[in-house]
Amino acid sequence: MDSEFDSIECVAEARWRKLIFNCAWNSTTALTGLNTHQLLQRTGASQMVLQLAQEAYAVAIASGVELDLQMPYETVKAAATSAPITPSTLQDARNKRPMELTPIFGYLVMQAAKVGVQVPCITLMYDLLRQMNDAFVTRQTWQVPDMLLPAVEQLLGREQIRER
Repeated sequence: MDSEFDSIECVAEARWRKLIFNCAWNSTTALTGLNTHQLLQRTGASQMVLQLAQEAYAVAIASGVELDLQMPYETVKAAATSAPITPSTLQDARNKRPMELTPIFGYLVMQAAKVGVQVPCITLMYDLLRQMNDAFVTRQTWQVPDMLLPAVEQLLGREQIRER
């Protein structure tokens, strides 16, 4: 094997690790416009990232994938201890380009329903990101819906929730 590549024993486990990381970080960074380190400086943001990672982790476990119990916490720690990350979903949001949401969030919502796991935070993020995406496609301004504004402001910070 080429020394530049790692050998993966369990592809399903590696796929779910990436899915959990992307679910937790892509959604929160895209909605706030902040990279991972900037986001971690916001009060409550690491808890939101952790909640999303825990929900995605629960879907993985219910789907029969074996992952370390600490995986959700490692998801937060990995971004905190690396260089700042600007996920592709954030890059698309910053440039008002259509975001690829279904392979991450749509899949998780569908799989959660299939295995009987509740994923309210993932569902909320997916809904918000789809609304943002629709606004980008139709070249309209997007903002968090009024009825959700207090909850989103509490989680991500008032000054981060702005029209896009």
